[in-house]
Amino acid sequence: FPTRRSSDLKLKQLEGLFPGGAQGLGASINDMLNAFSYVVAAPNDMTARTVVLTGAQSVADRLRSAHSEISDLALSTRSDLQGKANQANTLLENIAAMNQQITRTQTSGQPSNDLLDRREQYVLELNEYIQTTHLMQDNGSLTVLVGNQAVVQGSKSGSISVVSDAQDASFSRLQLQNGSTTRNLDDQIISGGQLKGLLEFEQKDLSLAKNLIGRLAMTVGL
Repeated sequence: FPTRRSSDLKLKQLEGLFPGGAQGLGASINDMLNAFSYVVAAPNDMTARTVVLTGAQSVADRLRSAHSEISDLALSTRSDLQGKANQANTLLENIAAMNQQITRTQTSGQPSNDLLDRREQYVLELNEYIQTTHLMQDNGSLTVLVGNQAVVQGSKSGSISVVSDAQDASFSRLQLQNGSTTRNLDDQIISGGQLKGLLEFEQKDLSLAKNLIGRLAMTVGL
Protein backbone atom coordinates (compact mmCIF):
# COMPACT_ATOMS: atom_id res chain seq x y z
CA PHE A 1 0.00 0.00 0.00
CA PRO A 2 1.29 3.51 -0.86
CA THR A 3 2.31 4.59 2.63
CA ARG A 4 4.39 7.51 1.36
CA ARG A 5 2.76 8.49 -1.95
CA SER A 6 1.62 11.88 -0.65
CA SER A 7 4.59 12.35 1.65
CA ASP A 8 7.06 11.68 -1.18
CA LEU A 9 5.63 14.70 -2.98
CA LYS A 10 5.95 16.75 0.19
CA LEU A 11 9.55 15.60 0.62
CA LYS A 12 10.37 16.77 -2.90
CA GLN A 13 8.82 20.13 -2.09
CA LEU A 14 10.94 20.34 1.06
CA GLU A 15 14.11 19.45 -0.82
CA GLY A 16 13.27 22.15 -3.35
CA LEU A 17 13.53 24.78 -0.61
CA PHE A 18 17.25 24.09 -0.32
CA PRO A 19 18.77 24.22 -3.82
CA GLY A 20 22.46 23.57 -4.32
CA GLY A 21 24.95 25.60 -6.29
CA ALA A 22 25.32 29.35 -6.36
CA GLN A 23 21.64 29.90 -5.53
CA GLY A 24 21.76 27.77 -2.39
CA LEU A 25 21.84 28.84 1.23
CA GLY A 26 25.23 27.18 1.72
CA ALA A 27 26.81 29.27 -1.04
CA SER A 28 25.33 32.42 0.47
CA ILE A 29 26.82 31.60 3.88
CA ASN A 30 30.22 30.84 2.31
CA ASP A 31 30.17 34.19 0.52
CA MET A 32 29.44 35.96 3.80
CA LEU A 33 32.26 34.16 5.63
CA ASN A 34 34.69 34.95 2.82
CA ALA A 35 33.70 38.60 3.04
CA PHE A 36 34.54 38.57 6.75
CA SER A 37 38.03 37.34 5.91
CA TYR A 38 38.50 40.35 3.65
CA VAL A 39 37.56 42.67 6.52
CA VAL A 40 40.07 40.96 8.79
CA ALA A 41 42.77 41.45 6.16
CA ALA A 42 41.81 45.09 5.48
CA PRO A 43 39.77 46.44 8.46
CA ASN A 44 39.74 49.99 7.14
CA ASP A 45 38.47 49.08 3.69
CA MET A 46 34.90 50.38 3.49
CA THR A 47 34.22 48.31 0.38
CA ALA A 48 35.02 45.12 2.28
CA ARG A 49 32.67 46.15 5.08
CA THR A 50 29.92 46.84 2.59
CA VAL A 51 30.39 43.39 1.07
CA VAL A 52 30.06 41.83 4.55
CA LEU A 53 26.85 43.71 5.26
CA THR A 54 25.44 42.77 1.87
CA GLY A 55 26.37 39.11 2.41
CA ALA A 56 24.86 39.06 5.88
CA GLN A 57 21.63 40.56 4.58
CA SER A 58 21.49 37.96 1.81
CA VAL A 59 21.88 35.11 4.30
CA ALA A 60 19.25 36.61 6.59
CA ASP A 61 16.82 37.01 3.70
CA ARG A 62 17.31 33.41 2.60
CA LEU A 63 16.89 32.08 6.12
CA ARG A 64 13.66 34.05 6.56
CA SER A 65 12.42 32.84 3.18
CA ALA A 66 13.21 29.21 4.00
CA HIS A 67 11.48 29.49 7.38
CA SER A 68 8.40 31.03 5.77
CA GLU A 69 8.25 28.35 3.07
CA ILE A 70 8.64 25.58 5.66
CA SER A 71 5.75 27.12 7.61
CA ASP A 72 3.64 27.15 4.44
CA LEU A 73 4.55 23.51 3.79
CA ALA A 74 3.50 22.63 7.34
CA LEU A 75 0.10 24.26 6.76
CA SER A 76 -0.40 22.44 3.46
CA THR A 77 0.57 19.14 5.10
CA ARG A 78 -2.07 19.65 7.81
CA SER A 79 -4.60 20.51 5.11
CA ASP A 80 -3.68 17.37 3.16
CA LEU A 81 -4.08 15.26 6.29
CA GLN A 82 -7.56 16.66 6.85
CA GLY A 83 -8.47 16.06 3.21
CA LYS A 84 -7.27 12.44 3.31
CA ALA A 85 -9.14 11.85 6.57
CA ASN A 86 -12.35 13.17 4.99
CA GLN A 87 -11.92 10.84 2.01
CA ALA A 88 -11.32 7.92 4.38
CA ASN A 89 -14.48 8.82 6.30
CA THR A 90 -16.56 8.73 3.12
CA LEU A 91 -15.27 5.22 2.43
CA LEU A 92 -16.03 4.13 6.01
CA GLU A 93 -19.61 5.30 5.52
CA ASN A 94 -19.83 3.46 2.21
CA ILE A 95 -18.56 0.21 3.76
CA ALA A 96 -21.10 0.50 6.58
CA ALA A 97 -23.87 1.10 4.04
CA MET A 98 -22.75 -1.98 2.07
CA ASN A 99 -22.77 -4.00 5.30
CA GLN A 100 -26.38 -3.06 5.87
CA GLN A 101 -27.44 -3.98 2.34
CA ILE A 102 -25.47 -7.24 2.33
CA THR A 103 -26.94 -8.32 5.65
CA ARG A 104 -30.43 -7.56 4.39
CA THR A 105 -30.01 -9.46 1.11
CA GLN A 106 -28.37 -12.47 2.72
CA THR A 107 -31.14 -12.66 5.31
CA SER A 108 -33.72 -12.70 2.50
CA GLY A 109 -31.74 -15.31 0.58
CA GLN A 110 -31.00 -13.01 -2.37
CA PRO A 111 -27.58 -13.02 -4.07
CA SER A 112 -25.27 -10.19 -3.01
CA ASN A 113 -22.19 -10.69 -5.20
CA ASP A 114 -22.34 -7.19 -6.67
CA LEU A 115 -22.62 -5.68 -3.19
CA LEU A 116 -19.70 -7.78 -1.96
CA ASP A 117 -17.58 -6.59 -4.89
CA ARG A 118 -18.45 -2.97 -4.21
CA ARG A 119 -17.61 -3.36 -0.53
CA GLU A 120 -14.29 -4.98 -1.37
CA GLN A 121 -13.46 -2.07 -3.66
CA TYR A 122 -14.27 0.42 -0.91
CA VAL A 123 -11.97 -1.48 1.45
CA LEU A 124 -9.15 -1.43 -1.09
CA GLU A 125 -9.60 2.31 -1.56
CA LEU A 126 -9.69 2.85 2.21
CA ASN A 127 -6.36 1.07 2.57
CA GLU A 128 -4.87 3.70 0.27
CA TYR A 129 -5.47 6.17 3.08
CA ILE A 130 -5.11 4.06 6.21
CA GLN A 131 -4.14 0.41 6.62
CA THR A 132 -6.93 -1.75 8.05
CA THR A 133 -7.66 -5.33 9.03
CA HIS A 134 -11.02 -7.08 8.73
CA LEU A 135 -13.23 -9.58 10.49
CA MET A 136 -16.09 -11.26 8.62
CA GLN A 137 -19.24 -11.68 10.72
CA ASP A 138 -21.76 -14.52 10.48
CA ASN A 139 -24.42 -12.19 9.07
CA GLY A 140 -22.16 -11.20 6.16
CA SER A 141 -21.13 -7.81 7.52
CA LEU A 142 -17.47 -6.83 7.70
CA THR A 143 -15.88 -5.33 10.80
CA VAL A 144 -13.03 -3.00 9.84
CA LEU A 145 -10.27 -2.17 12.29
CA VAL A 146 -7.30 0.18 12.48
CA GLY A 147 -4.99 -1.61 14.86
CA ASN A 148 -7.33 -2.75 17.61
CA GLN A 149 -9.85 0.05 17.06
CA ALA A 150 -13.04 -0.72 15.11
CA VAL A 151 -13.78 1.91 12.47
CA VAL A 152 -16.74 0.03 10.96
CA GLN A 153 -19.07 -2.31 12.86
CA GLY A 154 -22.15 -3.50 11.06
CA SER A 155 -24.04 -0.54 9.66
CA LYS A 156 -22.20 1.99 11.85
CA SER A 157 -18.97 3.73 10.95
CA GLY A 158 -16.56 5.84 12.93
CA SER A 159 -15.14 9.18 11.90
CA ILE A 160 -11.44 10.06 11.71
CA SER A 161 -10.37 13.62 12.43
CA VAL A 162 -7.04 15.45 12.53
CA VAL A 163 -6.18 17.32 15.73
CA SER A 164 -3.12 19.04 17.16
CA ASP A 165 -0.90 17.10 19.53
CA ALA A 166 -1.54 18.07 23.15
CA GLN A 167 2.18 18.59 23.88
CA ASP A 168 3.28 20.10 20.54
CA ALA A 169 0.67 21.86 18.40
CA SER A 170 2.96 21.65 15.34
CA PHE A 171 2.37 17.89 15.25
CA SER A 172 -0.87 16.29 14.07
CA ARG A 173 -2.67 13.36 15.61
CA LEU A 174 -5.59 11.26 14.39
CA GLN A 175 -8.70 10.84 16.48
CA LEU A 176 -11.48 8.31 16.03
CA GLN A 177 -15.03 9.10 17.02
CA ASN A 178 -17.50 6.23 17.43
CA GLY A 179 -20.83 7.61 18.53
CA SER A 180 -20.19 9.63 21.69
CA THR A 181 -16.77 8.05 22.27
CA THR A 182 -13.63 9.79 21.03
CA ARG A 183 -10.15 8.32 21.35
CA ASN A 184 -6.75 8.97 19.84
CA LEU A 185 -5.43 6.62 17.19
CA ASP A 186 -1.90 5.89 18.36
CA ASP A 187 0.62 6.40 15.55
CA GLN A 188 2.10 3.00 16.38
CA ILE A 189 -1.09 1.13 15.48
CA ILE A 190 -1.33 2.80 12.05
CA SER A 191 0.74 0.50 9.90
CA GLY A 192 0.37 2.13 6.49
CA GLY A 193 -1.52 4.37 4.11
CA GLN A 194 -1.17 7.98 2.96
CA LEU A 195 -2.24 9.34 6.34
CA LYS A 196 0.62 7.43 7.97
CA GLY A 197 3.08 8.77 5.41
CA LEU A 198 1.99 12.37 5.93
CA LEU A 199 2.19 12.02 9.71
CA GLU A 200 5.73 10.66 9.44
CA PHE A 201 6.74 13.47 7.07
CA GLU A 202 5.39 16.09 9.45
CA GLN A 203 6.90 14.57 12.57
CA LYS A 204 10.29 13.61 11.11
CA ASP A 205 11.32 15.35 7.89
CA LEU A 206 9.52 18.66 8.40
CA SER A 207 10.41 18.84 12.09
CA LEU A 208 14.09 18.20 11.30
CA ALA A 209 14.09 20.95 8.67
CA LYS A 210 12.60 23.43 11.15
CA ASN A 211 15.20 22.55 13.76
CA LEU A 212 18.11 22.76 11.32
CA ILE A 213 17.02 26.19 10.04
CA GLY A 214 16.71 27.44 13.63
CA ARG A 215 20.11 26.07 14.62
CA LEU A 216 21.72 27.49 11.47
CA ALA A 217 20.29 30.94 12.20
CA MET A 218 21.68 30.80 15.74
CA THR A 219 25.08 29.58 14.52
CA VAL A 220 25.58 32.41 12.04
CA GLY A 221 24.09 34.90 14.53
CA LEU A 222 21.26 36.19 12.36
